Amino acid sequence: KIIRKKAIKVIAQKQTLTDTRYVSDRLSVELKALSSDLLDKVEYLAIPTRKDPHKFHLYFLATHETSGNITMLEGTQTGIEELRKVIVEDKKPRNRSVKDVVDDLLLDTNWSARYVTDTAFGNTNFYYISVFEALQKACEVWDVELQFFVEMSNNQIGARYIDFKRQLGKKTGTRLVYGTNALTLVRQSEKTDLITAAIGRGKGEEVSSAEENESGYA
Repeated sequence: KIIRKKAIKVIAQKQTLTDTRYVSDRLSVELKALSSDLLDKVEYLAIPTRKDPHKFHLYFLATHETSGNITMLEGTQTGIEELRKVIVEDKKPRNRSVKDVVDDLLLDTNWSARYVTDTAFGNTNFYYISVFEALQKACEVWDVELQFFVEMSNNQIGARYIDFKRQLGKKTGTRLVYGTNALTLVRQSEKTDLITAAIGRGKGEEVSSAEENESGYA
């Protein structure tokens, strides 16, 4: 559903580059009251970027509250929520560029890398962590920063993609930690951090071999 400008009272978007190399987005909206039936169907919020009308910031609706004739919505970056639910079991990239690594990490997700800066080859490992955590680690190893975007077509969510650049924005001295001050909650009713499945790993021991180290692949 498209919300017309005249129905919006206040809209505030805050983007902060965290100390773990990703841009954290927060969206706060106050608008003319929406019906309960409509709110029950809402999962995402999207707003266009300033430079490209087809390029959007996409948010997961975390909280909502209606008081009188005003509805207040709070959204958090959907890419983080989605990629935190996908697990990387065991990967050991060797002598790879960051593009090779992030393309592999995103292979089984509905996100893809759009712009990826050129980097030298490097090594790292990922063992039973989320794709989002693995991307953060890759950004640390290859010294890049990431930001999420989506494309919209006929009011539908299209391609979901991530930019990996050498530097995003400017440092202001403000630190934002996801899950604490990333959201200002207006009520204790949110959809984030829900656990719907558990992965049984057994005892498990991480091992390597001389043959693996020589080939550079795991």
